[in-house]
Amino acid sequence: MSLFHLASLAEVDAAEWDAPLPNEQPFLRHAFLLALEESGSVRAGGGWQPDHLLWRENGALRAAIPGYRKRNSWGEYVFDHAWADACHRAGIHYYPKLLGAIPFSPVTGARVLGEAEAAAQLLAALHQQGRLSSAHINFTDARGDALLQQQPDWLMRLGCKYHWHNREYRDFQDFLDTLMSRKPKPNSCAKSESWWRRAALNLLVSRRRTARGSVGFRLHLLRQHLCGARPASLSDARLF
Repeated sequence: MSLFHLASLAEVDAAEWDAPLPNEQPFLRHAFLLALEESGSVRAGGGWQPDHLLWRENGALRAAIPGYRKRNSWGEYVFDHAWADACHRAGIHYYPKLLGAIPFSPVTGARVLGEAEAAAQLLAALHQQGRLSSAHINFTDARGDALLQQQPDWLMRLGCKYHWHNREYRDFQDFLDTLMSRKPKPNSCAKSESWWRRAALNLLVSRRRTARGSVGFRLHLLRQHLCGARPASLSDARLF
């Protein structure tokens, strides 16, 4: 039983990495994470040094975590700059730290992959890694939360996320109209009606400016890497 560190997902077979993945999203797939590396989106110079974690037993992959050695806190959607500042004032090196996450995304999902017993062993082994101030795992699913709560060397960090839901809006204008007609509840600290009106107007102005400009999207790199494994709706740019 051994813990392995990979400097790139190119060092592990795609089928082996993808085998334990849940199917609800593409962000953990070998092709997606490797595309981030090969495109230069994640790299040591940008503060995202790939350091993926594999737990093997008799050569077989039993558990894994998509990992990165971070030398800053950008792109995580978790703001721990106060911790970094406190460590700096105390003469403690906060960076590099180890992060289990999907780069540049706050999407909740699996982070601790594979069999529960092997995943627990992988988590327990992380605190023995030298030259790192700490290890963090962001936006885990319920299964990952349960595994982490069983580990005495891990602490839970609670945060707040805001999710947008489509309330069966007819179109974008219907959504804006809902914002502009929104009224705060009595005796609450909710935003005022005028605040919501300004927010709706700002959205409308920004949308019009974008429409007048030359903003576009290119999906050819993602298509290339996810060929044969993408959902049928990937050709629809609105997915992104």
